[in-house]
Amino acid sequence: MRKVLSVPMNNSLQQIRSRLLQWGASFEYFMLLDSNSDAGYDRLPTSYVNYHFLAAAGVFRGLLPDQNVFRSIKQLIAADPEWYFLHLTFNVKAETHKVYARHDDPVGFPAVFVFSPLWLILVREGVLELHYPSQVSDDEARSALEKLLQPAREYFFGDSVKQRISISYPTFDEYRQVFERVQGHLARGDIYEMNYCINFIGRDAVIDPRATYLKLADYSPAPFAAFYKYRDLYLLSASPERFLKKTGMQVISQPIKGTIRRGKGSSEDEELKKYLQNNAKDRSENIMITDLVRNDMSQFAQAGTVKVSDLCGVYSFRHVHQMISTIECRLSREVSAVDAIRLAFPMGSMTGAPKRNALRYIEEYESFNRGLFSGTVGYITPEGDFDLNVVIRSILYNASQLLIAIPAGSAVTVQANAGDEYEECCLKAQALIDILS
Repeated sequence: MRKVLSVPMNNSLQQIRSRLLQWGASFEYFMLLDSNSDAGYDRLPTSYVNYHFLAAAGVFRGLLPDQNVFRSIKQLIAADPEWYFLHLTFNVKAETHKVYARHDDPVGFPAVFVFSPLWLILVREGVLELHYPSQVSDDEARSALEKLLQPAREYFFGDSVKQRISISYPTFDEYRQVFERVQGHLARGDIYEMNYCINFIGRDAVIDPRATYLKLADYSPAPFAAFYKYRDLYLLSASPERFLKKTGMQVISQPIKGTIRRGKGSSEDEELKKYLQNNAKDRSENIMITDLVRNDMSQFAQAGTVKVSDLCGVYSFRHVHQMISTIECRLSREVSAVDAIRLAFPMGSMTGAPKRNALRYIEEYESFNRGLFSGTVGYITPEGDFDLNVVIRSILYNASQLLIAIPAGSAVTVQANAGDEYEECCLKAQALIDILS
């Protein structure tokens, strides 16, 4: 059971974001889930934004399982229904689909980490709440809150760190060779779509993760953004995509397939939006993944409740239009919330169809371990509700090894062109590389 301290909050969300990051810097484990709700989104799919910020600092109780991941998580929650924050890397596919990694993860996030935080901060409209365990004294909580409310220091914004970055790019020839092999599997009907990713690596890299995240949030605000510190490992994410959300007995998934840039003026912007809406390739990719998600959901849904409530909807973000579908169902009373996550992981938008075959070819042909990229971060509430993102549009940083990884991918289908898909990967990565420079 947690106690709560509440204070009115009239600061801008940008100021609150800076304070949370400054305060979280002293913790070995810190996760900030950031909806960027001040971004002025034109409109968003249903249930996209739940809060301004949700932050978890310190570990009150933690779980680092190396096997029987989902059973361990269920046991933890059953023993103490609490707020839990978690990450699952793409490597958890070994447990869900028996597809094992060929490469080591250069960044080094463990496959899974679940923790109940010492301090939980919820920022809603006009109020900041500090939730803390009953074992913690009220005086200690008030002291933590005072530190949190201190103005962010000027030097915090990166001036004290001299950044050093050099990123190596995968070549088009390397990309094309693998692309043609994947196309061979598509032609034979082994798969119908595969999300093929390449990795942009920076070695001997020095950055200020917090200052970099502030730049990322300012340049590319996204509703499922996250700043995550796991010891000396960092995730800086501007994800626009939800993996899975549970509220009561309702479960929704909102995969993204289909992206196009924003126009320079309102007329061009509207033309590009219509182009995406009517583009046969993008619609085909989106519908294929929507069908895969429906199939995943049927494993844990009440009979007859799986439905597509929004097919190929086009929504506008600061720099791009995205094609997003919403699939929903009622969770079977015989299936736990954690098992619903297990049955849907990894998300179809980052694998392909059929999922297990796509996973096998991803492991065969990709030259790196995706690690936390294509995985998820999010939270589980004491009531058993949860909300999980898709880790895309992200910078991964190992501060002790001075290594940066910026993976990027696209959906390869029979209609795809190697040059176009390679360019899409480079454009996605370049937007993040520009933030670093």
